[in-house]
Amino acid sequence: MLDPYESRRRLTITVMLLASMVGLTCDPAVSTPTPTRRQFLDPARRAAARAPTSAARHDWAVAISVGYRTEEGPNWDSCGGFVWKVQFFITDQAGTGLAPLHHSASWVLQHFVRTETWALCDGSLASQDPDEYWEAWRVGEDGWTLEDYSYVFDSGVGALPAQGGKQDVFRWPNVPGSYGKWAIDSHVYWLETVPDAYLSITMPRRGVGDLAWAAGPPPNLALNSWTLERHVTSAWNCCKDERDGRAPNTWTGEATAKNGAGTYEEEWKTGGHHRKRVLGQDVP
Repeated sequence: MLDPYESRRRLTITVMLLASMVGLTCDPAVSTPTPTRRQFLDPARRAAARAPTSAARHDWAVAISVGYRTEEGPNWDSCGGFVWKVQFFITDQAGTGLAPLHHSASWVLQHFVRTETWALCDGSLASQDPDEYWEAWRVGEDGWTLEDYSYVFDSGVGALPAQGGKQDVFRWPNVPGSYGKWAIDSHVYWLETVPDAYLSITMPRRGVGDLAWAAGPPPNLALNSWTLERHVTSAWNCCKDERDGRAPNTWTGEATAKNGAGTYEEEWKTGGHHRKRVLGQDVP
């Protein structure tokens, strides 16, 4: 039996040929799927699997994206404190996070960048402590990141367990008697494999714990090929007088998330604001 995608492809070609014979035009951007910048599945799976559609037409080439499930937060505290705990999974549904994708074991790689400027109200301590690194989670065949696993990271090293946990946590401590601001930017990638000796698990690093990590991107990674982006900010003044233009005992924060396909975006703000949009529509 001819599969539906192949039938549609042949019909599109036929229409385009007939249209050209009578001097008409046919827009292939409407009639055929358009590629995205993410890594594609094999041709057989692309033909068999299709992205969801809405009342407005949406056609995508099927790709593997990184989705996530929030398990705690995003929550801000009064003096810079924050927590946002998620678990990553992979999906072929344009990154809208509708269902994990069963696939052979693979990797989620996150580029983490933090900037911060804060000080104690009495002037006894001031800090500017930026940080940047790449951290990796092993993805199981069920599509979810793994709690622990074994993997040969280098041909000269045996399989070693990694117990960095299956979750990712953005966290900043609450510091009473302080004022300042910080920001976190995250771009998340899906990788089928990682190069030999790219990730380190034998040299602990602040902020990473026991996760595999690297100081920079893997060779040949297109930095714009991310499939999930998150951004968080916090600004506060827990002093008795105005600091940096902020009134005493006030704080603000904002968190956003969006996918590379442009089909999902979500935002949170201090004060209880929350908005989520999927396929251009607000959803609960």
